[in-house]
Amino acid sequence: MDHADLVSGLRPNGRLRAVVATALIYLALVAGLVVQRSDPAFGARFGQNQVHVLLLGLSLFGIALLGRGAIRETFGRRPSAGWIAIALGVALVALAVSHAWVRAVLPETASASRGTSLWWHAALLALFVAYSEELLFRGVLWAALARRSSTWLRPLLQTSALFAIAHVIGPAGIAEVPHRAVAGLLLGLLRAKSQSLWPAVHAHFCLDLIVFTT
Repeated sequence: MDHADLVSGLRPNGRLRAVVATALIYLALVAGLVVQRSDPAFGARFGQNQVHVLLLGLSLFGIALLGRGAIRETFGRRPSAGWIAIALGVALVALAVSHAWVRAVLPETASASRGTSLWWHAALLALFVAYSEELLFRGVLWAALARRSSTWLRPLLQTSALFAIAHVIGPAGIAEVPHRAVAGLLLGLLRAKSQSLWPAVHAHFCLDLIVFTT
């Protein structure tokens, strides 16, 4: 069953659930950005790990709201080994774009970043960040948007834009958006073409692992 057949076969209740889940995710992320803007120190006090725990919680709540078929739509099909290999290439391209942007536009941020010598700690952190972000953006939100679109173009553009905007809480603020948007588009294309969430998770994990250890 292709994407168009899936959408046409949905009951009205399924589309309504998709609207509610999408609205919930948008409102939660906007609220987070508003709080961060009104109190810039909030993010630092709250901590990155706690933020991603909240992303996981929001993802699970979104899956519950989507109801029947949500898990299958969120995770997609089981990917082949070829897609996992392609995911590594996508990670390297996204890394190259981000590195060029940060070096050119955000040199202070680049020079201030430090890797960790504890590879296992970096690996666990990269896995946690990659899974929580991909589950929300290319998983639950993608599934919710796909229920109301006959092609994957709408989920691709909206999840990429929201993924980039969510990173405004980073140290560089609005300057984080361009290279995050490129990464979101690449991960989204991987999600769309493979019809699976897992290659995007793998690519995101590889990208973050390299960043955290260098």
